[in-house]
Amino acid sequence: MTSATTDADPLTKAARATPKGTATYTMAELAELLGVSTRHVQRLNAAKMIPGLMKLGGRVVFAKVQVDRWLSGSK
Repeated sequence: MTSATTDADPLTKAARATPKGTATYTMAELAELLGVSTRHVQRLNAAKMIPGLMKLGGRVVFAKVQVDRWLSGSK
């Protein structure tokens, strides 16, 4: 497989962007965790206030490690 083929493959690109074993939160899971509505999570996301945003295909998810660090107040 050539480098050009690998770069064009969206699954390979997503795999490189997401470390192996990294779990994610969906918007609904994050809303439940925060105790807010999904719409509020969408607003926070639009304001770029939630770290770890990843777009996998048509899905928006958040890296669990980054969100957990954000919620604990660590950098």
